[in-house]
Amino acid sequence: MIQEKNKQILSDAVWGFVIGDALGVPVEFESRELLQKYPVQELTGWGSHHQPPGTWSDDTSMMLCTLECLKKGGSMTDLANLFLSWYQDGYLAAHEELFDIGITTRLAMERLQEGDPWFQSGNSEERSACGNGSLMRILPYAFFDSYIQADTPTRFSQISKAGSITHAHVIPHFCSFLYVELIKELINGQSLLEALTAAREHTIAAMDQDPNKELVTNKMQQLLEADFSTIPVTQIKSGGYVVHTLEAVIWSALQGTDFRSTVLTAINLGEDTDTVGALTGAVAAILYGPDLEWKNKIVAPDKITKVLSF
Repeated sequence: MIQEKNKQILSDAVWGFVIGDALGVPVEFESRELLQKYPVQELTGWGSHHQPPGTWSDDTSMMLCTLECLKKGGSMTDLANLFLSWYQDGYLAAHEELFDIGITTRLAMERLQEGDPWFQSGNSEERSACGNGSLMRILPYAFFDSYIQADTPTRFSQISKAGSITHAHVIPHFCSFLYVELIKELINGQSLLEALTAAREHTIAAMDQDPNKELVTNKMQQLLEADFSTIPVTQIKSGGYVVHTLEAVIWSALQGTDFRSTVLTAINLGEDTDTVGALTGAVAAILYGPDLEWKNKIVAPDKITKVLSF
């Protein structure tokens, strides 16, 4: 299921994710200009969603649902049902209720409620299906043997199916695949640049088998080719478009020198701060370990530790 040596790394990554999410919740949708003037420096609360300090969002709830599903075997029907339990009953929500959900995800949950199967619930139109709602929850796949030990087409198929429950378009699928491959390589001890190089190679290999290769390559060109260590911040966007989200994560990870500096760099880009912060937090926690002071301020920690128990 999951190798013993990877369990601690999984725990670190999940906690880093949750911390990044909670840091971003109070300033979600705030502009970069405002956060340059009044940067986030500590874990706070209230703000955009009027939530107490340490509160996590839909990003963490859906990521924890994914982790729980993979522990039980990874059935897509089970995963869809877990998402529906979160949507209807606040399962694995910080305070047992939703306060933030994307439009595409909400529509998919409504279709599931109406009885649509998981493979028909997601939106496949490029204009509305290329948000980051599937990328934000995909982290746990990188740790499971069922993913790690599969060949490239099978790995991509797993990511594509999991994403399709809400976002049934190839662009978020390939972005999610690139992120999971990056995490997988970091788990194996690669440096960040080495992991990015390998993740890009695997993503390009997966694209070679896809009929939408030209479209995806064009949309993800910067992700697949650019030197993110030298790109100026003015060329990095941090909104909800899945390509921009992943670019912001990679850029932030390459700017930081420890957990705090890395995650705060991501948060202070503005816009979709909880998702960019969460995805960056997982990377930073694998590289440096999660910040223990901030970890101790996360609400409802028992919910997280329970899902992390094996």
